[in-house]
Amino acid sequence: MNNDYKVIKKGLKSLFQAAKGVITNEDQCVCKEVQQKRQSICDGCPYQNKKLNQCTVCKCFLSFKTKLKRESCPKDKWDKEE
Repeated sequence: MNNDYKVIKKGLKSLFQAAKGVITNEDQCVCKEVQQKRQSICDGCPYQNKKLNQCTVCKCFLSFKTKLKRESCPKDKWDKEE
C-alpha cells in the first residue's frame, strides 16, 4: 500500500466521523465567511498537503473540516465555534 493511499484512508475515516456528527445533528456548519477565513489560514500553512487539501497533522480534508463548528486546527491556528 503506497503512502498516498494510507493518507487518503486516514482522511476518509476522519471525514466519515465528521459526517456522522452532521447527520446525527451533533454538529453544525459555520457561515461561509468563517469557512473561507479558516481555509485561507490552512492555505498558508506548511502542514497542508496542497495536492489533497488535507492537513498532514490530523489527516482531515480541509474543505470539509473548515466548515464544521466543532472542529479546530490541531496547531491552534483557528478555533472551534461555540
